[in-house]
Amino acid sequence: MDNYGTILLVEDDTSLAQWVAEYLIEQGYTTQICSRGNLVVEQVKQFSPDLILLDIMLPGQDGISVCRELRQFYNKPIIMLTARDEEMDEVIGLEVGASDYITK
Repeated sequence: MDNYGTILLVEDDTSLAQWVAEYLIEQGYTTQICSRGNLVVEQVKQFSPDLILLDIMLPGQDGISVCRELRQFYNKPIIMLTARDEEMDEVIGLEVGASDYITK
């Protein structure tokens, strides 16, 4: 199977993360899972993913803060993947550097 790139999936819901990761792997992506916001920067530096799927509500550090920190050195796409569907959350996510915002 072709490898279409590496995706870092940042999601604290273990069952959802596993389901999404399995789907991405079936589609040909190498997938890493991170379940805590405070570990994301380290993993990005280690794995240099082509895309980050980033939940907003995370233990350790919230996704908005993580996104803001990543944008200091990471120029590839970050897609906020969240259960929160408030318009203000989307605006804030995009303002701190998210490439797009998807509601679960």
